[in-house]
Amino acid sequence: MEVKSILKKYRLKLTAEAVVKAAAFGAIFGFVALLCFEFAAWMYGYKEYWLGLIAFFGITIITGAAAFFLKFRPSAKKVAQRLDELGLEERVITMTEFENEQSEIYRMQREETVKTLKNNGITEKILKIVLSLPCLICLIVSATFGIGMTTVSALAAAGIIEDGSSVIGGLVNSGEKKKYEVSYEVYSGNGDILGEIFQVVEEGSSATPVIAIPEDGYAFVNWSDGSENPFRLDKNIRANFTCYAVFMPIADKNGDGDVPGEGDEPDDLPVDYKKGGNPGEEDESGKPSPGAGGVYENNNQVFDGETYYGGQVYKNAYSDAIERMAEEQGWTDEEKELINEYFKTIAK
Repeated sequence: MEVKSILKKYRLKLTAEAVVKAAAFGAIFGFVALLCFEFAAWMYGYKEYWLGLIAFFGITIITGAAAFFLKFRPSAKKVAQRLDELGLEERVITMTEFENEQSEIYRMQREETVKTLKNNGITEKILKIVLSLPCLICLIVSATFGIGMTTVSALAAAGIIEDGSSVIGGLVNSGEKKKYEVSYEVYSGNGDILGEIFQVVEEGSSATPVIAIPEDGYAFVNWSDGSENPFRLDKNIRANFTCYAVFMPIADKNGDGDVPGEGDEPDDLPVDYKKGGNPGEEDESGKPSPGAGGVYENNNQVFDGETYYGGQVYKNAYSDAIERMAEEQGWTDEEKELINEYFKTIAK
């Protein structure tokens, strides 16, 4: 009785096991390839995600076949080793190694081995298909990620979710603060805005200061948000905005065409520029009524109907500003220049 014919039925069972192992091995590589393809498709917005399935089956078949023939296909020796593991104490492997020996002792050994297989009830059914735990874990993990990534890629291709570049771009930019555009323009009259008239400012930060400077014959009235201070420093920026400076001509309100200029003495100025309001009008206290942007007297110094910004008031304010800039740290040269320009403006 030839050894090969004796082991044939056992070899068929182990061949089935080899096919399962090779298929699992090939599927692991196939799922890894599927994961890589679908991830790339998702990242770059590639719509033909189904090509990953073709790659999966192709690689699974190729690597599975290679694994079967190069590693898992059972030889007679492997079958014998597997049977001896059932308690035959290397009888089958010995029979296999000396299958071509025709001496009486080897012939008797082969016959004894066959009887032992039958008497112990060792049939092909007793051989179980076994898949190692590491192989099973790798198969489950790779399948989970491969199928999951395919689902993600399909949803992105259908426009249900964003592709990878959009998601990653959003994550990268999420740590950056929003930025807003801040601009300053002249709305009416003749004047200039010193400073950076167009700025891009991070959310919550301050814009750099600017100051509205009227040209000769004009006065600053106010900003479009109502502020009557020509110097402004906008803080805690939370939105885009544009602020406009409004200038007005300094002209004789009685219509005689005279414009108060540098060197005018108080008694030489038209009464309306001293008192404010409409020609010849005063309030109950005798003080000039406040105008939209203030009125002017003596060297064109501004007052708001309440405070005169000339003389000692001006000197004190200017002195306080200089001391503050000297004591406090962080003032830029541009900010210092703007403050000086502001005081020059109200000192005209």
